[in-house]
Amino acid sequence: MAHLLLAVLNNHKEAVQFATAAIDESTKDTLQVEPSILADMYVLRMKCYKELGLNEHARQDYQRVLNADPNFIRREMAAK
Repeated sequence: MAHLLLAVLNNHKEAVQFATAAIDESTKDTLQVEPSILADMYVLRMKCYKELGLNEHARQDYQRVLNADPNFIRREMAAK
């Protein structure tokens, strides 16, 4: 839903809300989420924060991306 709000409606504030809810659910102990998927959720929220001018929040999410998936940069480089 967050990706849809961002891509189609360009609604960064609502996308942050949905991304945050998804991240909160995915980081609960009862739910197992692949590190790459969690990293992608943080990336989506990070992009929204940047667009909203919330650079410190964006920086924190970038660190969370690397914590969630230490191979994120290598994976992204390989995809390009």
